[in-house]
Amino acid sequence: MQITPTQTQPAHPLPASGHVAGSSPACGRGSRAAPPGFRTGIGRNALHVVAVRARPLPVLARQRRIAPLGKRVMDILLALIGLTLCLLPCLLIAVMIKASSRGPVLFWSDRVGRGNALFRMPKFRTMVRDAPLIATPFLQDPDRHVTPLGRILRRTSLDELPQFWAVLKGDMSIVGPRPALFNETRLIALRTRAGIHQLPPGLTGLAQVSGRDLLSMQEKVFFDRRYLRDRSLRMDVWILWRTVSVVLARRDISH
Repeated sequence: MQITPTQTQPAHPLPASGHVAGSSPACGRGSRAAPPGFRTGIGRNALHVVAVRARPLPVLARQRRIAPLGKRVMDILLALIGLTLCLLPCLLIAVMIKASSRGPVLFWSDRVGRGNALFRMPKFRTMVRDAPLIATPFLQDPDRHVTPLGRILRRTSLDELPQFWAVLKGDMSIVGPRPALFNETRLIALRTRAGIHQLPPGLTGLAQVSGRDLLSMQEKVFFDRRYLRDRSLRMDVWILWRTVSVVLARRDISH
């Protein structure tokens, strides 16, 4: 099954100059020329993104892209390593979820994958059973729906561990744009217009190490499109290294 992006909401174009279009009022942010705290510029052979908030992105010269087969092999190896290392922590988390709240251990959501095809993505359940099926930033009172254990899992990103299984299955990649929910029609439309839907969704991505929850929808698409253009083995390694740093620091998590 595939999602066809709806045009009921106008999708703002992302200019090639490197500036980000202003956020819509629905995102709760005002207009600005670039992501908050960033100065951006696109060179002929390199991407320059300098963070003012002591979180610099590298000046990455164009690198040779990873062949699809090579990236898939890397995904399988890293997913197997991740599942092996996280097996005991996952069992402990599962027991704690069952003991602390009613409902299943895993929460499966319909997500948009490569080519806008839907797939089922697992996460450790962090919300109550009757929580609305919408992205957390759009909930009126997110804290009311998140369980006490769920807050800890989200702050430490441990709720994402089951997605190693989705990577092993081939629904996701280790590095790529984070998968949109099936009903995030505006995000799907923006990504499709930018060609980002050609990529497999990732466990982590350039947007996740560049502001994560603090970025507006347009800003996330900005970084996703930069990854689409400049993706390489070197960039993937850098994103993985930055992910470890961001997760350990528990940075840029709003809920």
